[in-house]
Amino acid sequence: MKFWVDNNLKPAIGLMAVLALYIACLSLFGCAMQPPPAPPDPIVVPQPVHHTFVPPNPLDSLSPAVRANLHNPTIIHQGVTTLFPYSPDAQYVIGCRPLRLTSIKLNPDEHIKKHGLSIGDSERWKVEATDQEVRIKPLAPLGTKEMTTDLDIATDKRTYLIVLRSQANYSPSVAWYYPADELVMYAAYQLAVKARAQEAP
Repeated sequence: MKFWVDNNLKPAIGLMAVLALYIACLSLFGCAMQPPPAPPDPIVVPQPVHHTFVPPNPLDSLSPAVRANLHNPTIIHQGVTTLFPYSPDAQYVIGCRPLRLTSIKLNPDEHIKKHGLSIGDSERWKVEATDQEVRIKPLAPLGTKEMTTDLDIATDKRTYLIVLRSQANYSPSVAWYYPADELVMYAAYQLAVKARAQEAP
């Protein structure tokens, strides 16, 4: 089958074809010039908040008598126990009595070293020890002259220099408190409390 086209319409048809081609090119060019899609927003991961660790108040575990004597240390008597304020430069005089035991108790954070126990008069004084306690008993009768001797205790943290005396008024139990250590720990506690208070909640 053949179609007849009026010669007068040929220019118009040609113009329409050119126009259609132009529109198609514009569409393709427009698609090609579209900007790339925007990247997705970054995911923000919340960072953990690190707060200053506040230790327990070290003074809470002390007896009222010890707390009251930290700044002006003196000997404290609590029941049958005599508490000495510890100082590495001090020498402690402990009264003992024949036929009676005197128990010397060390701090829980220390242990007597191997060969860390030495007494001057081992013939007239009996010494028994565990790693944290020393038991003393004078063997000579009460009133024996020169019944005084030295006892040195060396632990893995401290050294104790002691004078033992045989006498009627004796100490059944002896221990120490540690003002310098307690004040250092309390100062650290106060700094931690202050730092924590300045942090964001």
